Amino acid sequence: MQWLFFEQSYVEPQIGSLRYWTLTGKLEKRSADMVEGKRAYSLRALAALERHLAPRAFLVGERYTIADMAVYAYAAHAEEAGLDLARYPAFRAWIARVEAQPGFLSERFPYSIDLHASREL
Repeated sequence: MQWLFFEQSYVEPQIGSLRYWTLTGKLEKRSADMVEGKRAYSLRALAALERHLAPRAFLVGERYTIADMAVYAYAAHAEEAGLDLARYPAFRAWIARVEAQPGFLSERFPYSIDLHASREL
């Protein structure tokens, strides 16, 4: 449960927002302070994942769980948010382990298929 809350508090609203804004052209419409704040929190989240994953294969114990699936969804695509993953080797290795799981769905759809994605609400 802690990792599901982590994902909803630190991954999706930080990394997910930066990624969405970047891919839909909304990033430059956001205030510099807001973008920097989200980047700072995103880097803290990645650092926490790096520390946690350094001695283990998955987030909970040594097996693949719903926690890995949830955190992977946005965290694994942090580079699309303009975040450099070079400093996070354990995190990158975890991404590879998640992607190697039986039944992993690698197909993703771009925001561009949503005609409203680039518009402001």
